[in-house]
Amino acid sequence: MKRWKEGADLIFTHNKIINGLCKTGETAAAAGLLKKMEEAGCQPDAVTYNTIIDSLGKDRRMNEASDIFSYMKA
Repeated sequence: MKRWKEGADLIFTHNKIINGLCKTGETAAAAGLLKKMEEAGCQPDAVTYNTIIDSLGKDRRMNEASDIFSYMKA
């Protein structure tokens, strides 16, 4: 079995949890996990940000989605 790098494993796992939270309407919890990821030194990737931005858009929380998009570009 192919072994991933530890960092990629962590990001992949976080992305799956964030995706599940967003699909069940727990966007705030997903955003909280994003913050915890960053605090722990686990760098989110484009999938992480896009998942949360998409969920915020579906919740019509466009200002928050725009804020995360702006942060992602920085």
